[in-house]
Amino acid sequence: MLSKNAIQNIQAILVLVCPVLAWIFIPAEILVPVAWVTLVVTVGSVFAIKAYMKKLKSESRLAGPDRLFYIEVAMALAIVGLGAFFVLLVEYA
Repeated sequence: MLSKNAIQNIQAILVLVCPVLAWIFIPAEILVPVAWVTLVVTVGSVFAIKAYMKKLKSESRLAGPDRLFYIEVAMALAIVGLGAFFVLLVEYA
């Protein structure tokens, strides 16, 4: 099993490498609208997960493993959104 630090390093590499590969191999006519939609959906999803976790916490139904699962899902969505943001930053810069 990988350590937490190794997993974070892999995630950081993916955030930097995947947008560059997408920017190189996908035409801008396709890439820019997909990046905008991805960015909007991921930001909305992260806020929805946060609101759902607050609801579960107020009802005292948020246990340790469930809380960790929701945090990991939100982090994965945030990483995808960050990748989309980088694509848009490069495209409009």
